[in-house]
Amino acid sequence: MSTALTRQAFLIFFSAVFLPMFLAAVDQTILATATPSIVADLGQLHLSSWIAIGYLLATIATVPIYGWLGDRYGRRNVLVWALGIFCIGSVVGAVASDMPELIMGRVIQGLGGGGLMSLSQALIAELIPPRQRAKYQGYFASMFACASIGGPVIGGLVVTHYTWHWLFWANIPLAMIAAWRLLRLTPKPILEHRNKPIDWVGLLVFPLLCTVFLYWASVGGQDFQWLSLTSLVYWVVFVALGGFFTATNVVILRLFYLTICWWIGLSISRY
Repeated sequence: MSTALTRQAFLIFFSAVFLPMFLAAVDQTILATATPSIVADLGQLHLSSWIAIGYLLATIATVPIYGWLGDRYGRRNVLVWALGIFCIGSVVGAVASDMPELIMGRVIQGLGGGGLMSLSQALIAELIPPRQRAKYQGYFASMFACASIGGPVIGGLVVTHYTWHWLFWANIPLAMIAAWRLLRLTPKPILEHRNKPIDWVGLLVFPLLCTVFLYWASVGGQDFQWLSLTSLVYWVVFVALGGFFTATNVVILRLFYLTICWWIGLSISRY
């Protein structure tokens, strides 16, 4: 039976997990109101949508990888590494001199952001007893909602009084504080997964599969027509990757893959 978490222990835990979740949530929306200022400075308006798309694609594609790494090497340790990757992306974005460099910084941020959100949630499940989990999860849900809504407001204030570069520089001290607080936690040891074989196929193919599908769904009808050779190429790549992935995994994944293929076919048939 799990020991109840005291309020003091929860405050220590909350202060460690709050910042990674906050950074992951607020960076999804904080550049929304800063985009006009960024475009005025860097130009290349046609690439501005990738400021958000690049971050989200990288975040979604890396969530399964962080889940596997967290099980194998400990969620706290991997979360600290994710904060480091997030900081690298912030630096690249802050010093960007053109739009492709900024997008590259956002993609690197997303590679770290996938771990910030997923591993923070996993740490809640790992360190908070099940009986109290729903109660304390509400605090984190409220924080996530406030961060998502407040992101554009914060971005607008920073751009109005300073420059958009500070939206990236401000992440670094916050991430360093979060890493310091995380290293003070003593999570439960995770040993049962360390000797299991590594699923290299799933580790490499599944994120690429997600990226191809999400890119096709995000820019289809804008950068290329749904019924075009470019769209067909992306669909063929997705089918090939999905077939290779599901051929090496269990039946339920095959059913999921076939459902996605059916949905794609139905979407195309409407145009």
